[in-house]
Amino acid sequence: MKNPILKSILRRPIKFIILIVILSLVSSAFTMNLISFLLVNDEIETAKSEYNSIGFFLFDSHSNDNIYELVELLRSDPMIDYENNKEYNVGISNALINSDYNNLGEFYNNEAMDFKYFGRDLFVIVNTNKTRMISAARKISDGIVIETKVKELLAGYPDWIYLPDGEMFKDGLFNIVVPKYDPSTRELLNYIDEDIINELYDINLDTDYLFRCERVPGIEYSYKIKPLFDGGPLYEKIDTVNFNINDSKWDTMREDMELVDAVNRTFDIAMIKDMNTYPPVQNNFGSMYLLHGRWLNYDDYKNANNVCVIEKNLFEVRKLELGDEIPIELIESETGYFYTKNDRENWKDYYRSDEIKYEIVGVFNNYSSGKEIYVPESTIPDRFKDSNHIHPSQYSFVLKNPAEQNNFINTYEEIALQNEVKLQFIENNAESFWTASNKVTNNLKTNIFLYGLLLFGIMIFIAYLYLENYKSYYFINRILGITHRDSSVQIFLPIFGMSIIGIMGSSIYGYQNAVTNSRKILSELLTEASEISTGDSMKFAVIIAILLISIFSIIILLGTLSLKRQSLLGFFSKKKSKAYDDYETDSFEIKTEALSDIIDFKDIKLIDHKDNKYLKKYSKLNIRRSLTMTVLILVVTILLSGSLLFVSYLIDSNNTFIEESITNTEIRGNIVFTGQYGYSDKGNISQEIINKLINTNYVEDYFLSSANHYDELVVDRNGELEKIVKVDYSKWQYYDKIPFMMIIASNQDINSPEGMTVSLEEDNGVTERFNSYNRKDEIIPVLSSKAAAKTFNIDIGDKVYLRHRGENTPKRFGEVIGIYNSFNYPAYDSYSSSGVIGSTEIEQFIYPLDAIKSFTQGSMYYSKAEFLFDQDKNVEFYNNRDEVLNTVLLNKYNSRTGYKLVLNDDTLIETIKPLQKNLELLDIIYPILLIISLTIAVVLPYLIILRRSEEFSIMRILGVDNKSIEKYVFREIILLVSTGLIIAILIIIALSYGNNVYPIIRYIFIIASYIVASIIGILVSTKTVLNRKPLDMLQVKE
Repeated sequence: MKNPILKSILRRPIKFIILIVILSLVSSAFTMNLISFLLVNDEIETAKSEYNSIGFFLFDSHSNDNIYELVELLRSDPMIDYENNKEYNVGISNALINSDYNNLGEFYNNEAMDFKYFGRDLFVIVNTNKTRMISAARKISDGIVIETKVKELLAGYPDWIYLPDGEMFKDGLFNIVVPKYDPSTRELLNYIDEDIINELYDINLDTDYLFRCERVPGIEYSYKIKPLFDGGPLYEKIDTVNFNINDSKWDTMREDMELVDAVNRTFDIAMIKDMNTYPPVQNNFGSMYLLHGRWLNYDDYKNANNVCVIEKNLFEVRKLELGDEIPIELIESETGYFYTKNDRENWKDYYRSDEIKYEIVGVFNNYSSGKEIYVPESTIPDRFKDSNHIHPSQYSFVLKNPAEQNNFINTYEEIALQNEVKLQFIENNAESFWTASNKVTNNLKTNIFLYGLLLFGIMIFIAYLYLENYKSYYFINRILGITHRDSSVQIFLPIFGMSIIGIMGSSIYGYQNAVTNSRKILSELLTEASEISTGDSMKFAVIIAILLISIFSIIILLGTLSLKRQSLLGFFSKKKSKAYDDYETDSFEIKTEALSDIIDFKDIKLIDHKDNKYLKKYSKLNIRRSLTMTVLILVVTILLSGSLLFVSYLIDSNNTFIEESITNTEIRGNIVFTGQYGYSDKGNISQEIINKLINTNYVEDYFLSSANHYDELVVDRNGELEKIVKVDYSKWQYYDKIPFMMIIASNQDINSPEGMTVSLEEDNGVTERFNSYNRKDEIIPVLSSKAAAKTFNIDIGDKVYLRHRGENTPKRFGEVIGIYNSFNYPAYDSYSSSGVIGSTEIEQFIYPLDAIKSFTQGSMYYSKAEFLFDQDKNVEFYNNRDEVLNTVLLNKYNSRTGYKLVLNDDTLIETIKPLQKNLELLDIIYPILLIISLTIAVVLPYLIILRRSEEFSIMRILGVDNKSIEKYVFREIILLVSTGLIIAILIIIALSYGNNVYPIIRYIFIIASYIVASIIGILVSTKTVLNRKPLDMLQVKE
């Protein structure tokens, strides 16, 4: 059966094509936003596990080393998800030796406290080869070396003697050093004198001896001689054939050998809940990173999994593999190295746990130790947990929602300071990521809602217009005896077929845009590139298209069902005045009684007055009676204008948020030297490059620090001058201690918030006196480190002068006014750079920077240059960010200067970059939505007025002039459009209430554009209708 509806569409397709294009455009926008949300949200949810808000506490030497009470307070706060309180225990493995043989261990030895570290000791039987003087010695009595070959290792790390294949290094080469001075401390050894050195120098060669030695750090195959046991000899000539280690003679030495073996089998067992949120593991800290496997996670803690993560050294040296098990027995002890007297004497009697076998699941880097093993806290027996002592360095916590970070800081910052620690959060951009990602997903959700609502309204609108335009064919088919089913199929198939083409095509286009936009958003939101699964997203597009087609089909079918409920005779009695284009007619006449089917006789009386007042009254009556038309115009206007207004609000609110983020961010930066490094005794950052940055006028404040090294020091003690010169390296002896001669200076006052914190032994006005110095003062105030005062025998009141060797500059002495223990550089809220502490072991002097400038030859150079940028100029600074960076990076010839400005605005960038990408998406959506809305604003009045052409023809027959009809139509539709616009504005104001973002100019433009588009539709349609003859529009078939 031929389909007359399809035939009519093909004959006059413009109206039908316009409807399908509108449907395609809106469905494309809806599909794009929905798929973008699905793709972006999936990646964001995956990434959120990597962006945790991790809190910890900064501390210094004056802080409380137990923050148990503070932690108890935090534990009750629902903002905290869980805590990571890392605690150490000592574990011993009978099956594995640690790889801690590079540990220097000097700080464990303390004669006054009877601390003795045996971890580097070796008990060996050697065969002597020859003796010689230490190379860095002036005479034999300064020290000798006994060259030997190892015959047997009795105790100690085998790694110093044997290769992995069991062969000995250098065929067993073993140099026993007999020094007069300790190579590490440069102090005289109390168990070695000249007689012993001479005795050992004349030792029998090619003879077997028993020695106890200690590894000399940094000197390969060299080992410092030690007594075989406390009070025992330094060596013993033995007969290797008859040697019996179990002889009672060696009982004390054997106890030491067992202790050495125990120390070599001990491990630092670090119990923790989740390594993924442990501060040193975070990327921006860089102190720990994963090499193989995985970190311990929170599930390991919850399930008490016997798994562990070990260090690289242990993993490689002991040839372990992922999946191997390490048997551990926890042991109670005072220290992890058994160096206290109590540990050394009683370690065998200490309580031990049952053996626990831990499976290796991860390996991390390590630069010094080979004995640290991380295990889940829940696998450690309660006896080994010290719940009442929590050190600030080992405690951290994770918030449930990073967006609560600022609120948490405001709540607990002062409380933490009262406990002598500072609350801090990891700068891993968690808060900015969550804020930005929530903004992005919320905007996408809003777009989905708006376009979904708009699409549903457009579907109803198109279905209504389509059925109204072609329902006469349905009723003719029914009169001719065709069933409802077949008639419905004829009216359903054309629109169904075209909707498949339109929606499928628009879904593919929307899918392509969604993938592109999602990649742009994710590239800015995530630190690592994310691969989007195009296969899955394509499935989403097909499913969405099928769903939209199904919904549209249901709307059409429901419309056809409504036609079934209408009376056929009633329809034709009402429409008997209408001609059908697809059926031939013979003659036409006007039946005046039929006018009452189009216009009520009461209305005819109103119209017949031919007065605007009565036409207005008729218009109001018509608005109330034509409920479908009234609701249609109102709903479409509210949806279209509301969508435009809300997208405009989103654009302006995003712009406002970005501008506020930029304005409210404190931006700091520092200059780093990127040129070729060579030795510099005064720093690498030049004054010239600093001036270039300051001259940009964006710098509010800055911190400069110089660290100049010198070779000569002159001390004036009440007129007695002493010149101290560094030892010439060509004449250096191993026991010579080369002191530092360093001057530290900065441009900021000491002990001020912006300057260095100097820990003075006694202040008594020293800080004020030092900070008040200016170049006109005759006396330069100087602060001496405790190490410098001890090494150079300097006291308060002495005068000092430092210079380079051979430098002929006028001597200008500074007076020592104070002695300090240590100093800290200012901290700028970063875990990794918070308080770089000056060593107490270095001979340093702190001078005012102006004093250094006054007697420094040539340009000033600095070791640190940090800047605070003017927050009031943040927006301008950000807009010119690249130009500012290039000010430091490039010279006037566009060549690299060797310097780089590093800004700490990562958080800001991570926050606004995805929002800017989201703005780009909104900027694409806005004009599309604007075009669709204005097109519909033109088309809707045009279609409605065309449908009322009979009504206007009768009005003209009754004598109403065209101008009056135009005014009548204009007033009626503009009233409805204006009402819809007002409702839309009120809705948007209600939704945006409290955000103080009102893009008035955009709102005015949208409202004006929509009204103008509606006016165009009204004028074009009325001209089209009124230009036709009334009788031609009222033809009736006989």
